Amino acid sequence: MEYLNIDKQKITCPQCGSNDFKSMDKTHIECTHCGTQVDTTIVLTDNTNQHMVIKDGADVQITDNAKIKIKGGLEIKGGTLIIKDGGSLEIG
Repeated sequence: MEYLNIDKQKITCPQCGSNDFKSMDKTHIECTHCGTQVDTTIVLTDNTNQHMVIKDGADVQITDNAKIKIKGGLEIKGGTLIIKDGGSLEIG
């Protein structure tokens, strides 16, 4: 099943690029191709004066050879974001 973000754009898997997910619970979806779980409570903002904000008990883990590039802001409220094993995340 395809899921849309708040801008009505398809959510893509950060690991493999697929748009096919299944629902895990009310805040998580899982890619049907590679098994990567995505927290749907992540809110992206285009406020370029804002840096990364992590609050409300959010657990963020970036390990191994992960590549992260953030332009603008990223706000994570609760939930979990894990990027590992050479995975990448680019925002902006």
